[in-house]
Amino acid sequence: MNLKVVFRTLSAFIRTHLGRYVKPRRYGQIFEEIEKIKPKNILEIGTWNGKRAKQMIECAAQFHPVDALSYFGFDLFEKMDESIYKQEISKVPPKRDDVYGYLKGIGANIRLYSGYTQDTLTVLKELQAMDFVYIDGGHATETVLNDWNKVKEYMSARTVVIFDDYWHNRSDGPKVVIDAIDKGVFDVEFLPEVDVFFNKDFGRLVISLVKVARK
Repeated sequence: MNLKVVFRTLSAFIRTHLGRYVKPRRYGQIFEEIEKIKPKNILEIGTWNGKRAKQMIECAAQFHPVDALSYFGFDLFEKMDESIYKQEISKVPPKRDDVYGYLKGIGANIRLYSGYTQDTLTVLKELQAMDFVYIDGGHATETVLNDWNKVKEYMSARTVVIFDDYWHNRSDGPKVVIDAIDKGVFDVEFLPEVDVFFNKDFGRLVISLVKVARK
C-alpha cells in the first residue's frame, strides 16, 4: 500500500468516525477526460440522481452547442429495493421522472432507461456509437460483466469508457471484470487519484477509476 493510500485511509477513518464528510477526489478525472475527447454522445450506467450527468453534459457543452449533445442514462430508478441494494453494493436512486425533470432543463437530448441493464442495454444496437461511457451501475460482478460486454460491442475507435469503483482491497465487483479485459485489444489505464471510504454497509473501500479504449 503506497503512502497516499495510507494517509487517505487514516483521514477517511477519522473523518467518518467524527461524522464528517469525506470528499471524493477521483471524479475530477472524468471531466479531464471529457475535455480531452470533447464528446457529443454520453452514456452513463448508474445515473442515480442525475448530478454527475448534469456535470458531464455541462463540461461537454464547452465544446459543442448544448442542443447538439445527447445523454443516455441507465438505472433501476424506482425498481431498486433493499435486496438489490445489498446485492449490487450500490445506491438507491430517485424516481426516473424526477431525474428526467432535473436534467431536461439543461437543453441536451436526454433519454433515461429504467430497468436491469441486462434488458435495457439492448437498445445500444439502435443508437449511434457513444463517444464517452461511464460505468457506475450495479457492482455485482455479473452485472458489471454484462454492462461491459454490451458496451464493448458498440465501441468505436474513439470511444472512451470509464469504470468507477475498482476496489483495490476486494476481490469482487468491477475489479474482476477489469482485470480480465483483453489487453491485446484494449488499452487499460488506472487513473491516478485513489479514494478511500468507510461504508457502514460495505466496509473499507479503496477506489480508482479505470479508463478503457480500443487500441
